[in-house]
Amino acid sequence: MEQQVLQEVIVKVQQVQVAELLVLQVEIIMVKQEQQTLEVVAEVVLLQATIKLLVVMVVQE
Repeated sequence: MEQQVLQEVIVKVQQVQVAELLVLQVEIIMVKQEQQTLEVVAEVVLLQATIKLLVVMVVQE
C-alpha cells in the first residue's frame, strides 16, 4: 500500500517537473522572440536614419 502511494507521488512530482520544464522552454522562446523583434526594430531605425542622411546629402548638393 505504502509503496503504491510513494509510486503515485513520484509520478506526480515527475509530471510537475516536466510541466515546469515546458513552461521554462516557452518563456525562453518568448524572450528570444522579443530579442529578435528588438533587433528588427533597431535595423528599421538604422535604415530610416540612413535614408534621412541620404536625403539631406542630396538636398545639400
